Amino acid sequence: MTLGNEDCLYLNVWTPSLNSTAGLPVTLFGHSSGATAIYALLASTLGRGLFHKAWVICGSPVMNKTAAEADDYVRNALLPFGVVVAETALKLYPENVQTPEFQLTSMVTDLRMTCGNEYLALVMATSFTSPVFRYIAGYATSIPTKAFGATFPARYAFDGIDMFAYYKTMGLMIDNMTDADRQWEVNVQQEVMSFVLTGIPFTADWGMFPGRTAENTTVTAGYHTAECLFWLKNGFFSYSWIK
Repeated sequence: MTLGNEDCLYLNVWTPSLNSTAGLPVTLFGHSSGATAIYALLASTLGRGLFHKAWVICGSPVMNKTAAEADDYVRNALLPFGVVVAETALKLYPENVQTPEFQLTSMVTDLRMTCGNEYLALVMATSFTSPVFRYIAGYATSIPTKAFGATFPARYAFDGIDMFAYYKTMGLMIDNMTDADRQWEVNVQQEVMSFVLTGIPFTADWGMFPGRTAENTTVTAGYHTAECLFWLKNGFFSYSWIK
């Protein structure tokens, strides 16, 4: 990429061959704002033919608001919330399942990340001719970890935990990694590289979305389906993370 240039249409694509006519397929891989940029490329005619596959991690499904506009919307939208919304949310995230902390963080994650991207994945799956695969990175590390300079250690999965696994950098956060931590790295690398090379994930029964969703590498019919339907039906899509 040209130094100082953030235009994703002008990237230097490195290949293992000096033969410029090799025609090797290009897979985009991005996390956070990089993932959001890939969403834009998927929707843009300018990106057509420049890449063949995309693997996105924790992108923002909302791209038509500035951060300031999003903050104002959230403040105003909070005012009319009534008892029904609050009571339903408590039933969807009961405090006696695991811990109240886990349920609260799950609710915030659904509102800000999971459910917005669930809806965006559905739009993609019904609009694209190419297959769409969806997964939830819910792996909890062997010990609480601090990622991205966080003040408090995360006891559960966090934004970008699959990116750390793919680049095999979990050891930057965990001094004494367990077999489970190392296996998490292996699992993510297998899934991504299988997708790059074959167009499908490594896990055999991980089918296309919306029929199948993988949580880590366990395939289910859906993840927090009732919760996401509730939030989206009540107008919470605009609460999705803005990058």
